[in-house]
Amino acid sequence: MCTDRYGQGVSTRTDKRTALLQRVVEHLAAHGIADMSLAPMAEQLGTSKRMLLYYFGSRLHQIFGAREVWRVAIWSTVAGGILHLIFQGQNPLVGASSIGLGFFVAVATASPESRMAPLPLRARNLRDGVILASVLLLILTPSLNLPLLSSMGRTLGELGFGDLFQIGHACHLGGALAGLLCMRRYLQRPITLAQLQRQRAIRENHEAA
Repeated sequence: MCTDRYGQGVSTRTDKRTALLQRVVEHLAAHGIADMSLAPMAEQLGTSKRMLLYYFGSRLHQIFGAREVWRVAIWSTVAGGILHLIFQGQNPLVGASSIGLGFFVAVATASPESRMAPLPLRARNLRDGVILASVLLLILTPSLNLPLLSSMGRTLGELGFGDLFQIGHACHLGGALAGLLCMRRYLQRPITLAQLQRQRAIRENHEAA
């Protein structure tokens, strides 16, 4: 087993990340993505928000480097905060869900055909489902007073689903869109010979280890 510069086992860390990702997918399959929030999900998975962000962020760091991780984190925070102020500013904003959604969408965009085990889902399908659910739940929020849509949201509340609208869907949507746009912009950049040589050197070093 090779180790990184901190002495931590790389393969062990990858196994933990893979196992956590599978548990996240299982959680979403069992509970749906409508009422997804980072803190409750982390608690039910027996981990913390910090570790969820670490594992998804470390995957992004492994592929694209620290600069892209910070770019996604910053823009996800900014976009999530702006959309929350616009659409749900009357509610307090607590947590780091926008960054988590930004990391997840960025990774799914970078590897859209990856299978999200144990479900037969491609990463892009799960990504699009998360974004679509955030949009639908946001426009159904009763406090927005949108014609017909808010009435549907109130009906859902009367049926016992009012907790769905206590979540920062605007914040989630902003983070997800930021992750999507950051990664698409990154992937459109031309690849230079120096980048290819650097990636080859990294692969060869891993194989040698």
